[in-house]
Amino acid sequence: MDMKVFSRALHQIAIPWTGVVLCALILPACAKTEDTRVGDTPPPADAKKEISPVVQQKLDSHLIMGLKKSRGEPPFDRPTLFDPDLPVDAEGKVTVDLTAKVTPGLLEQIRSSGGEVISHFEAMNAVRARVPLVQVETLAALPEVRFISPAARATTNAPAAAAGGNLSPPDSSTSTPPAKHEN
Repeated sequence: MDMKVFSRALHQIAIPWTGVVLCALILPACAKTEDTRVGDTPPPADAKKEISPVVQQKLDSHLIMGLKKSRGEPPFDRPTLFDPDLPVDAEGKVTVDLTAKVTPGLLEQIRSSGGEVISHFEAMNAVRARVPLVQVETLAALPEVRFISPAARATTNAPAAAAGGNLSPPDSSTSTPPAKHEN
């Protein structure tokens, strides 16, 4: 009796798993044959390729995801709730901080790519610029550029300001008088 129960349980588990394994083996083969059908048109020659690994190492992940979103690359090639935290203005420009050897050539490259140099500090190897998002990859490919990230946003230690609180100095009539010290 115990052997029948064991055999039945084994069949209830083994048969569905066999189907899963077969599907896992067959579906990739079907996908390959669909991709290589005769008569399919190749992708256009001007289609953008993946971001090169060398350039990818010089870009902050928010910029990489922003570029992928602008090109409709995965995961943005289908509806998704994911949205990179990258403030892009109406002109398609993003404010970035570049860590780079600041040279006149680099500053000119930023300007000629449609960007504007906001500030630069040669001693700090730092440039803040507003550039078209589509040009960020080109700038990262330059040898003098070490890293590009979205511009650091200003922060404050005043929680009352964020909550809409009163930032005026306390009224002297309501403040506590200073403590008296006796010797």
